Amino acid sequence: MTKRCLAVTGTFLPYNDVTTQLVYKQLRLLPLEYDVCALDGEKEDPSFVQKLQEDPNYRKFHITKTYTNRDALFSIKNVNLFKALRTVNKYINQAISMYDGQEVLYTSSFPCYTTRVGVELKRQNPNLKWIASFSDPINHSPYKYDKATIRSYYPVQRECFYIYCHYYVVDQDEANAFEQADLLLFICEEQRDFMIEQYVKYFHNIPEAELRKYRCRISPNGRIPRFIRNRKKTGISLRWRISGAFTAYVLLKNSCMPSRSLCRVIRM
Repeated sequence: MTKRCLAVTGTFLPYNDVTTQLVYKQLRLLPLEYDVCALDGEKEDPSFVQKLQEDPNYRKFHITKTYTNRDALFSIKNVNLFKALRTVNKYINQAISMYDGQEVLYTSSFPCYTTRVGVELKRQNPNLKWIASFSDPINHSPYKYDKATIRSYYPVQRECFYIYCHYYVVDQDEANAFEQADLLLFICEEQRDFMIEQYVKYFHNIPEAELRKYRCRISPNGRIPRFIRNRKKTGISLRWRISGAFTAYVLLKNSCMPSRSLCRVIRM
């Protein structure tokens, strides 16, 4: 019987951005059925719609669109902070309510608040396997402190940016995933090293050596081609190794089947 995965992704295809493509590439070839809790990105890419219809793997994704991404994003175009926070909380609660026994949870950050779903579901279901994927750093992200970018904003935009960072780019959300997820996915070594450095500097509840050896894996630009379970007993229930790379910007190009070892892990 095919195992199931609850995927909490923020926006999802056929809404077209780099993060949605990254998510799809990481998941599409795994032997799982997906219940996707997604924010409506509103603008669908017609070329993506056609390609997805031609891809038999897309049938594995059962998508529930809840609220619009625009309403969940506090910005110069949506300055109603209370509305945005309510939408975020509704989305989180909707994702939690969609859990009905799936064996795997996948969260994608950005948006960083998807990890709040992981924290709650792990609390309720300690044996749930949680894969936390990161497209960008959150904890002390350089994005939040880039002086040139901040200077380029008008005063009102600058205030919106600070509020956005306070509520939507939350350091603790990343730290919670580092401490509670079974697997952390990064797109490159530089990103992994930076995020581990920030975690160790500001939180450090888990030793760096443990993070690097047992939890952190590189999934370059979207593909998970090799998934190997380390059977040595060390107290951590799940150990995966990942290797391989290909471009993240063409939806279906250069994908190949996961290895047999990866499939064995998913079926266990």
